[in-house]
Amino acid sequence: MGDCVKIRGLSKKYGSFKILENVSLSVNEGEIFGLLGPNGAGKSTLIHILAGLVKPTSGNIFIKNLDVTKKQSEIKKIIGVALQNNSFYESLSVKENAMYFGSLYGIDKKTLEERINVLLEMFSLSQKKDVAAGKLSGGMRKKLNILCSLIHNPEILILDEPTAGLDPMSKRNLWEIIRKINETNKTVIITSHLMEDIEALCDRVAIMVSGNIIIEGAIHELKKFVKMSILRIVVNPYKVHEAERILKENKIDFEVFDNAVMIRTENTQTTYNFVKMIIGPYITAAEIVPPSIEDVFLYFVGKDRWVS
Repeated sequence: MGDCVKIRGLSKKYGSFKILENVSLSVNEGEIFGLLGPNGAGKSTLIHILAGLVKPTSGNIFIKNLDVTKKQSEIKKIIGVALQNNSFYESLSVKENAMYFGSLYGIDKKTLEERINVLLEMFSLSQKKDVAAGKLSGGMRKKLNILCSLIHNPEILILDEPTAGLDPMSKRNLWEIIRKINETNKTVIITSHLMEDIEALCDRVAIMVSGNIIIEGAIHELKKFVKMSILRIVVNPYKVHEAERILKENKIDFEVFDNAVMIRTENTQTTYNFVKMIIGPYITAAEIVPPSIEDVFLYFVGKDRWVS
């Protein structure tokens, strides 16, 4: 599996203000790759440069071995981009929007009709095809925005904050659609400031902070650097406050979610033995939760760098 996107030494400045600084990364063909970082990290600027909407100050970008700064007409045929702000026309219906964007690529009407029907089915929008885009729910608007970016059947799909502002159910529904898109042999690049998006979808991730790539790699490999796990201890719901009081008295750093006590620790067995000794009668269950992408971020960057 080779690289389909290669970025080397990419920088972007506006005057003396640096948006991106010496960014280098690679995206493998067929994977879902995540750009994770807080708002203002430079993710959207990087996506705009990939899409040819913004010119870099310095550095090189190659998509399928084509230079982004020199081969824009060829690159537009192989990438689809759904930016955070919807690109469709609210006064047009769902199908009319799809037809319009398809016409921009010179797709013949029969092929376009067939492709639209397939996409409407994939995105569960068939029943809404004649509804004006402006009357759709937030989740459906996100779907339409991505559908329009797929109309020319690109090899690479770029999604900028695809689930921002969605409720949990709509978000999970969109996750499933993104997975289905990837299964049709498309490479997907996602930017997000939401760690759950990256955790749920991505094979590899690059963490961006203040215009720099802090770390890049397969998520399961990056998690190996994190020595700390979470000890999740479920306590009797009627004894939660008493358990909290005892843990605080013993200077244990913890968080409580409903009746589950969460303790980050490098030695789960030793920690559990001590906690069992002081609140044992209140414990109903316990488990070790492996590191998450949030733990990876905290390990490589630190909590104080995450401001969304």
